[in-house]
Amino acid sequence: MKLVKFEDIKDSIEDPTAGIKNRRNLADFVASLREDFEADPDSWENPTLDMCLESLEAVIRDTDGGKLASDQKGHEQPTWAFIGELLLGPKYYE
Repeated sequence: MKLVKFEDIKDSIEDPTAGIKNRRNLADFVASLREDFEADPDSWENPTLDMCLESLEAVIRDTDGGKLASDQKGHEQPTWAFIGELLLGPKYYE
Protein backbone atom coordinates (compact mmCIF):
# COMPACT_ATOMS: atom_id res chain seq x y z
CA MET A 1 0.00 0.00 0.00
CA LYS A 2 1.41 3.36 -1.06
CA LEU A 3 1.22 6.15 1.51
CA VAL A 4 -0.75 9.13 0.24
CA LYS A 5 0.18 12.43 1.82
CA PHE A 6 -2.40 15.16 2.23
CA GLU A 7 -0.06 17.70 0.63
CA ASP A 8 -0.04 15.59 -2.54
CA ILE A 9 -3.83 15.46 -2.89
CA LYS A 10 -5.08 18.60 -1.17
CA ASP A 11 -5.52 20.56 -4.40
CA SER A 12 -7.56 17.80 -6.02
CA ILE A 13 -10.14 17.39 -3.25
CA GLU A 14 -12.66 19.69 -1.67
CA ASP A 15 -11.61 20.93 1.77
CA PRO A 16 -13.79 18.88 4.13
CA THR A 17 -13.15 21.35 6.97
CA ALA A 18 -14.21 24.47 5.06
CA GLY A 19 -17.73 24.44 6.51
CA ILE A 20 -16.62 24.22 10.14
CA LYS A 21 -17.53 27.59 11.63
CA ASN A 22 -18.69 26.69 15.16
CA ARG A 23 -18.86 23.99 17.82
CA ARG A 24 -21.91 22.31 16.28
CA ASN A 25 -20.23 22.13 12.86
CA LEU A 26 -17.17 20.58 14.50
CA ALA A 27 -19.31 18.00 16.30
CA ASP A 28 -21.01 17.14 12.99
CA PHE A 29 -17.59 16.82 11.36
CA VAL A 30 -16.40 14.44 14.09
CA ALA A 31 -19.56 12.37 13.53
CA SER A 32 -18.77 12.24 9.81
CA LEU A 33 -15.22 11.08 10.59
CA ARG A 34 -16.64 8.27 12.71
CA GLU A 35 -19.10 7.31 9.95
CA ASP A 36 -16.29 7.36 7.37
CA PHE A 37 -14.17 5.10 9.55
CA GLU A 38 -17.04 2.68 10.15
CA ALA A 39 -17.86 2.55 6.43
CA ASP A 40 -14.28 2.19 5.17
CA PRO A 41 -11.65 1.57 7.87
CA ASP A 42 -9.12 0.50 5.23
CA SER A 43 -9.04 4.07 3.91
CA TRP A 44 -7.58 5.23 7.22
CA GLU A 45 -3.83 5.26 7.64
CA ASN A 46 -4.35 4.72 11.39
CA PRO A 47 -7.09 2.12 11.91
CA THR A 48 -6.93 1.77 15.71
CA LEU A 49 -7.56 4.24 18.50
CA ASP A 50 -3.99 4.09 19.78
CA MET A 51 -2.65 4.70 16.27
CA CYS A 52 -5.12 7.57 15.72
CA LEU A 53 -4.13 9.22 18.97
CA GLU A 54 -0.43 8.80 18.20
CA SER A 55 -0.99 10.33 14.77
CA LEU A 56 -3.08 13.16 16.22
CA GLU A 57 -0.26 13.92 18.65
CA ALA A 58 2.20 14.02 15.73
CA VAL A 59 -0.07 16.27 13.66
CA ILE A 60 -0.41 18.70 16.56
CA ARG A 61 3.34 18.67 17.29
CA ASP A 62 4.14 19.17 13.59
CA THR A 63 1.93 22.22 13.22
CA ASP A 64 3.95 25.40 12.89
CA GLY A 65 2.50 28.08 15.11
CA GLY A 66 -1.03 26.84 14.52
CA LYS A 67 -0.82 26.16 10.81
CA LEU A 68 -0.80 22.99 8.77
CA ALA A 69 0.74 22.46 5.37
CA SER A 70 -2.70 23.19 3.94
CA ASP A 71 -2.96 26.48 5.84
CA GLN A 72 -0.14 28.95 5.37
CA LYS A 73 -1.87 31.71 7.37
CA GLY A 74 -1.34 30.44 10.89
CA HIS A 75 -3.77 31.24 13.66
CA GLU A 76 -3.27 33.29 16.80
CA GLN A 77 -6.42 31.61 18.09
CA PRO A 78 -7.22 28.28 16.42
CA THR A 79 -10.42 28.30 14.40
CA TRP A 80 -13.06 25.58 14.52
CA ALA A 81 -11.95 24.58 11.02
CA PHE A 82 -8.33 24.30 12.15
CA ILE A 83 -9.38 21.95 14.96
CA GLY A 84 -11.23 19.94 12.32
CA GLU A 85 -8.05 19.75 10.22
CA LEU A 86 -6.19 18.42 13.25
CA LEU A 87 -8.85 15.76 13.79
CA LEU A 88 -8.76 14.80 10.11
CA GLY A 89 -5.00 14.29 10.30
CA PRO A 90 -5.00 10.67 11.57
CA LYS A 91 -6.87 9.55 8.47
CA TYR A 92 -3.86 10.44 6.29
CA TYR A 93 -0.90 11.19 8.55
CA GLU A 94 1.54 8.42 9.38
